[in-house]
Amino acid sequence: MRIFRRMQAHDAHILIIPKWYPHPADPQNGSFIRSYARALAQEQLVSVVFPVPENEPGAIRTEGNGNLLEVQVPYASSQLGWLPLRKLMNFLRYYKALMRGAGLVREQRGKPHLIHAQVTIRAVWFSRLLSRKWSIPWMLTEHSSEFLDEKPYARQPLKRMINKKLISEAGQVTAVSQALAGGLHKLSGRMDIHVIPNLIVFPELQPQPSTDEVIQVAMVGDLVDEVKNFSGALRALAAIRPECKPFHFHLVGDGPDCSKLKALAASLKISDLCTFHGRMEHAAVLKFLPTIDFLVTNSYKETFSMVSAEAIAAGKPVVVTRCGGPEEWFAPSYGLMVEPGNDSELPSALLKMMSNYQNYPPEKLGENIRKQFSANEVLSAYRNCYQNLLNH
Repeated sequence: MRIFRRMQAHDAHILIIPKWYPHPADPQNGSFIRSYARALAQEQLVSVVFPVPENEPGAIRTEGNGNLLEVQVPYASSQLGWLPLRKLMNFLRYYKALMRGAGLVREQRGKPHLIHAQVTIRAVWFSRLLSRKWSIPWMLTEHSSEFLDEKPYARQPLKRMINKKLISEAGQVTAVSQALAGGLHKLSGRMDIHVIPNLIVFPELQPQPSTDEVIQVAMVGDLVDEVKNFSGALRALAAIRPECKPFHFHLVGDGPDCSKLKALAASLKISDLCTFHGRMEHAAVLKFLPTIDFLVTNSYKETFSMVSAEAIAAGKPVVVTRCGGPEEWFAPSYGLMVEPGNDSELPSALLKMMSNYQNYPPEKLGENIRKQFSANEVLSAYRNCYQNLLNH
């Protein structure tokens, strides 16, 4: 009698289709998804297909590294003036690019056993279609902070309906924090949402000793002020300048509000104390973090705050807002927490940190966060989800 062995998760070929992924124009975009793909590929076949909108799209870009194959498919971003038609054109061009990339993966490596979509809507919608076309299961991991606030959905009933359908139909759904899982449940009614934290790539614990002459403060993220609130940090630093030690503020990232933030720094007369570094690749950020004295995360909404965890892993304390995800894992020994958008609390916290950052032992910070977040546990949790899908 012939015995069939059920496919095991660690033997499966996983196709990841993300909304965010690092690419030449934005090397910070979705770096945590790439980190996960690379870690997963240490033990099994992993392919990533990422359609990239570009003004002048070139050829498909592929990069193979052992078990990992990354396929980036550029497509022409529509410039039509009427928004609904422009969105429709980009939707269709995205689908065509995705199918080209998926076809390349299947041609080179065979049909994947499972699709792991990351972040709604577009990547998830077409992951669902592709799973039906290829008769393979699919799952969703959500990272977006938009689900922490249901107010926007009151004005977007179609988007609400589509997201509800996608979340309800996915074979498995995971979120990177309890707060995000709660938002997904509130929208969809789905009960079985698994919370799996982001996989953290820990930088080397080699913090550079501070000279204590100029305190190095940093924020890292997209310069989208309605989410990250860089402007609040600039105002707070300007307010405490007369009474604090000399400092320098590093802004790492880029985005639509870059010019506005530079103008604000000038109007506050602290341009000479600020460096706008632009976007950095993830590896460069990990090398940069040990050179600062402390990090500020001043967001209104975050589902996890990877860079805060990475800074702590580098031996640096953090001033972070209670913005959804961080309060689930942040310990008092890691730094200070403040309310988001509080113009009086943030300056006080910054003053306190400038006086006390050297009292946070780097080795203890790094060791504690490493114990708290194990890459093996994250991978094991995802493989359990994969196994549940493969069993059905």
